[in-house]
Amino acid sequence: MILQRLGRSIRKQDWFAVTIELIVVVVGIFLGLQVTDWNDARKARADEQLYLERLYDELVVATDRLNGRVESLIDWKARCVEALDAMNAGALGEMTPDEFGTALMLIQRNSLVDADIPVIEELIATGSLARISNLDLRNQIARARLSTESLGRYIELVSARTASLLPILHTRFQPTIESTHLDRVRYDFDQLSSDSEFVNAYANALNMLSTNGWWLSLALEEFRTLRDQVGAEIER
Repeated sequence: MILQRLGRSIRKQDWFAVTIELIVVVVGIFLGLQVTDWNDARKARADEQLYLERLYDELVVATDRLNGRVESLIDWKARCVEALDAMNAGALGEMTPDEFGTALMLIQRNSLVDADIPVIEELIATGSLARISNLDLRNQIARARLSTESLGRYIELVSARTASLLPILHTRFQPTIESTHLDRVRYDFDQLSSDSEFVNAYANALNMLSTNGWWLSLALEEFRTLRDQVGAEIER
């Protein structure tokens, strides 16, 4: 319609009408582009909010899971330290035989980070990380992913080192099955205490257990920091 009128005005050399028609066309195009930009911006904000909501929920689950593992490692380490002290002293002291047996089993345990955040992987894989408007938060998300990947590799090395000690540890005691749990261990305390190879292997495994706990604690702190930043961004 407008273009038809514009054509007629040009043929009639009605330059005032031509000017008015051109202004109408330009304004119409401008408003159309603005509406498109506003819709795109509104959709981008909605997508960002959705990503951040999902990220926050996943970080809450991940931090809870990691916190439980860190607490377990702290408990395992305390029991194993007591068992090592007993062997070095040559007496159980305040430990019961069952507690010492449990500590023999706990020394071989390690815990991986194993706390993937699917939303982070999705943001990076699809290039959607740029949708996060807060530059500091965007950088923190990227750093958290790299950090947890590195920590995961370090913990795998710790687990491999512990596994190399198991042939020494497993030949000195025998776990027995009661019900559905490996909750009792046959062992000779005096023999273990005087076996320097076993005591050294146990001490090395304890060091690996402590290192495992330290790396897990770093991962937990990384997730907590990111969780709090995302929570602040979405006011949760």
